[in-house]
Amino acid sequence: MLGLQVPMHASNPRLQLSGSLLRDAVEQRYLGRPGLEAEVHLFLATYFWRNSDPQCEDPAGNMDTESLHALPYHLVHCGHKDLLGMLLTDLRFLSLHTKLRQLPHLCEVYSLYSAAVANDNDCRESPVPAPDVDVYREFAQRNAAFLSRYPLLFLQQVLNEPQASPISQEAQRLLGKGGGGLLTPGGGLRLMKWVNRPETLRKVNSKVMPIPSTPSCVGISPSGCTAAVGTGEGSLYLLDLESGQEVRSLATSSDGISACIFLSEGSICTASFDGKLEMWNTQDGCRLFLIEAHQREITSCARSPDGKLLVSVSLDHGLKLWDSSRGTLVGSWFSSHPLNCVTFHPEGQLVAVGSWDKLICVLKCFTWESVLILSGHSSTVRELSFSPVGNVLASAALDGEVRLWAWREQVLLAAFQAHHGATEVVRFVGHGQYLVTAGEDHKVQVWSGHLGQMMRSYGTECKSPALSVSVSPEGSMLAVGHQSECVKIYNLHEGFQTAKCNVGDLAVLSLLWLQEGFLATAGSDKAVRLWEVLGCQARGRGVCEGHERAVLSLAYSNGVLASASDDCCVLLWSLHLPLCDQKEGPMSPIAALRGHAAGVTCCAFSPNGQYLATGSKDRSLLSWDVSASPPSLVREIVACHRDWVTGCAWTAAFQLLSCSSDCTVCLWDPLSGQHLKEFLGHKSAVSSVLTVGDLVVSSSRDGVLKVWNWEGVELTSIPAHCSQINQCASACVPSEAAGNVLSIPVKSKERKDPEIRDVPKKRQNIQLCIIKSRNSGVQNAGLGQGERDP
Repeated sequence: MLGLQVPMHASNPRLQLSGSLLRDAVEQRYLGRPGLEAEVHLFLATYFWRNSDPQCEDPAGNMDTESLHALPYHLVHCGHKDLLGMLLTDLRFLSLHTKLRQLPHLCEVYSLYSAAVANDNDCRESPVPAPDVDVYREFAQRNAAFLSRYPLLFLQQVLNEPQASPISQEAQRLLGKGGGGLLTPGGGLRLMKWVNRPETLRKVNSKVMPIPSTPSCVGISPSGCTAAVGTGEGSLYLLDLESGQEVRSLATSSDGISACIFLSEGSICTASFDGKLEMWNTQDGCRLFLIEAHQREITSCARSPDGKLLVSVSLDHGLKLWDSSRGTLVGSWFSSHPLNCVTFHPEGQLVAVGSWDKLICVLKCFTWESVLILSGHSSTVRELSFSPVGNVLASAALDGEVRLWAWREQVLLAAFQAHHGATEVVRFVGHGQYLVTAGEDHKVQVWSGHLGQMMRSYGTECKSPALSVSVSPEGSMLAVGHQSECVKIYNLHEGFQTAKCNVGDLAVLSLLWLQEGFLATAGSDKAVRLWEVLGCQARGRGVCEGHERAVLSLAYSNGVLASASDDCCVLLWSLHLPLCDQKEGPMSPIAALRGHAAGVTCCAFSPNGQYLATGSKDRSLLSWDVSASPPSLVREIVACHRDWVTGCAWTAAFQLLSCSSDCTVCLWDPLSGQHLKEFLGHKSAVSSVLTVGDLVVSSSRDGVLKVWNWEGVELTSIPAHCSQINQCASACVPSEAAGNVLSIPVKSKERKDPEIRDVPKKRQNIQLCIIKSRNSGVQNAGLGQGERDP
């Protein structure tokens, strides 16, 4: 009975004592006789069997969850695996676990039984595995998540099994005996009979493993038995791939884990968004090392084939080589561009590095001599993988293209479009016979290893991510641009789709209503397209061509359209008013504004249309006088943020708001360049900012919408989406059209606008239309309720 004295957090009660000297003394005094340990396990198994009643022989009895947990372990170690196999193929045992909400633990018991039977095979003992265990195990794994939420539907799920299934046959037999603990007559539970149920069920080879927070990376142990999942909040979860259950969770010191990799079966390394490397012992959860490795986000890390070295790359342009056992720096190399990915050659003497300049560089370890450079991708290289032999290198890019290289000969073997959107993962598997890719389109695809021919695709078609949004001037229509679908136009009040613009298979990065019925779209095809929307029809009215790279932002005022592009340039286009007289066909710009050193991410006209503000990836904010001929630069605010400027907006008082990936929103005097105010509170990169009356509204990549007053006080924070928001826009509509959307009433006494004061009986409601990118959703979010101020 001393074996019962185990800490409460132990997963199974074991025959163990905490003190080694006491344990040795007990083993020598009491367990010296051969076979005695098995007898003690048998005694404990009998005790736990009586307490737990695993076959529900006494429905009125008290069920002991702890005894039910302990019973399988002692049955295995007393040599009665046959009894455990009998329980695992007994629906009463499964029903008891379902009732106690212990199905996840039952999945672990199946794994324990399988390991015990496999151990018998290794020891050449005479295994007697119970028949149909795999059938019951697959049923438990397939229904664990569902029945954990709805345990009363256990019998219904059992009866839904195919007629020939041993599970269905046992259920009919038990029901014929009065339920056998599964269901008593008159229990009030209604069952449905599936008349045309299939004769067979497709075998499920996947497991659903719930993670408490958003996963950001995953790693698999060398044995393939354990998975590590890192999250954006800095937690690391170790999961048993056999049972699908959590083994251990680790709290790192970082604000988010960007990569994780097993160094050995018992140790793992995590890389963070803030440039830290941490080594952990997975057995006891102790941290071995903490290294301030890089100045910016670590984008990738890889271990050498022998596990002695670890290499990391970062957005700070640096590659660093580490001794994985001591955590010391062995060597470093720096690029002229940020680095995205790195991988070791199978022989361990070379590394391949992919960067933002679309190139792949193969380097010698320690000397960092460049062996060769591979070029050909049209966008950033996101992932690299050598074949097991090392003669083929696979590379994946931001635009979804995958290339296979005979890298020593610098010969391209194959190039194919693997995914819509970025290809995030590329791996050789099956001794190089297959190539597996995963992308932003939520698909996992299997290709022939050296030919690039698709063999299988996993995952269902998902809606294209929504990237841009615009509300028509009268507030009646909403246009939404997507990653790879047509532009969809909705009735803003009713919510149904009214028309679409067939832009082809391109990303619509920006769109803008010029006036009611006329829309401008721009994106990855480097052109700005004009559309006339009449009812359910959308007709092209012109194309503005002149940019050399993708167009990221649009702005319009008084017949002048501005387009900002990743080619560091802003072009101005003159449109004929009224727009119904606009000539169809290609157009030429009237002016080009060049002042930024990197891609221009945003642009906005001042309220009177005289000035144009532009923000860039070079962290600068420029103000242009577009009323002059030619337009002139009025003010340049250099390094106004610590990261890219992602959005800008003018206020009614001719001040300028800017937001950035550095998580801040700032207010500026655009003519003097004076910094007036900073809005702090976002925990993730800010994607857009706008003014709504007397309020400032900003959205961020973590799905949060914040509302501020002009004093910089945060009024409210709305968790609008579960993932990043790309853009938000506002619409001012009468309250009668607001439906059930929560809104802020803007009272006439609080505003000086004569339009609002002229309609005192019709309250104005501000609705925010927020675009998110991950589940293609468009949502309306309100900022207050009733007549209260926020």
